[in-house]
Amino acid sequence: MQPDVPSPIPTRPAGTPKQIADQLMAWADSHAGNPGADYYANENRYALEAIIGALQFLDVPYDNPALALLLTDASALQALLDEAWQKDPEEKGAHVLHSFCGNYRGKNGVIDERELRGIHGGLAARLILSVDREFGK
Repeated sequence: MQPDVPSPIPTRPAGTPKQIADQLMAWADSHAGNPGADYYANENRYALEAIIGALQFLDVPYDNPALALLLTDASALQALLDEAWQKDPEEKGAHVLHSFCGNYRGKNGVIDERELRGIHGGLAARLILSVDREFGK
């Protein structure tokens, strides 16, 4: 039996960003123990925590496709960061997302979408493919 994943209907799952990220990674991660897979799993977990934290801070409902978009689309991620940063740059959700995005900024200061997709594309694809699942099923 696989753990539950968020509904395809925009929702506000209960739990901390870490708890929700851990639940998603338990569902999505099938290669534990492989050092390469562990690297991607850790990067994906951090990405989910940062993105979910910002979404919770902004009180924005989200679903699997929204998370997939934010994991792979630099302009969508930057828009989320801008909104969170504008609301309160000292709040943890905004600060963690800012730190996460900093890992993907090129020399020009722009988030490198190719790098973002290279690291998080696999998880994004699994999230997209899961839209027919129901939360709590």
